[in-house]
Amino acid sequence: MRSKRRFAMLGRSLCLSVFACIAACASQKNPSFPVTILEAHSEWRELRRDEKELERPLVVAGGYLGSGFTDGHLKIKFREIFDDDRIERVSFVGLSTFEECRERLIAEVDARFPSDDPEWTTEVDVVAFSMGGLVARYASDPGAGARALKIRRLYTISTPFRGARLAKSDSSIGVVASMHPESAFIDELNDPSRVYEHELTPYVRLGDRVVGPENASPPGEHPVWVGNKPMSAAHLWAHRDIRILADIGRRLRSEPPLSVEPRSPLPDG
Repeated sequence: MRSKRRFAMLGRSLCLSVFACIAACASQKNPSFPVTILEAHSEWRELRRDEKELERPLVVAGGYLGSGFTDGHLKIKFREIFDDDRIERVSFVGLSTFEECRERLIAEVDARFPSDDPEWTTEVDVVAFSMGGLVARYASDPGAGARALKIRRLYTISTPFRGARLAKSDSSIGVVASMHPESAFIDELNDPSRVYEHELTPYVRLGDRVVGPENASPPGEHPVWVGNKPMSAAHLWAHRDIRILADIGRRLRSEPPLSVEPRSPLPDG
């Protein structure tokens, strides 16, 4: 009987600790992005009432394990606020190296939006989740291959620019090993001699244990961050965060974003 009571008390204690952690994370407000979830939903409804055309084709790129689901969801969401069929989703399911991912991304953009330029694809905007942001960044480097992805604006959600916390350097899966913080691939992407001509806006949710909020922007930059939603996986469901989507949506429409510059640093802890 005593052991049952102890077990029940331990269970309640663990639950309270988890909920306290979730509540603390969700309550953290970003001074440069002080938009609540309710306000973001309201903003999204306004965007839906006033559909517009895209300024240029939009490519949505999926992540590693979420490929096929994350890019599909992002395409559906942005079709809600744009009266435009020039939205292409790209998944990297079945690919094991960043070189393969790069080739697929460029090939699918070429197939959907043909370009006569022997060095560059048609100019596009890109919204990418997690690993997809690294693929887009890599594909935009003209020195990495015969042709490069011409990006005007790149919006990334939970992308491990400085490597992912959970990536294993000895993984048998090439893209996973390449996302280790000390991998040669990450070092090359962040080499100061590399010049990326696109505009980059990286987003992340606090509590992301897969990538780590501190890794979600290139060295020397702060990501646009928000507290995690209660009972939501900080990394895996970040592409569904309406605050992030509304801010990206306004930027894609060249309207004043909900977040402002300069970006606030990540909170301690």
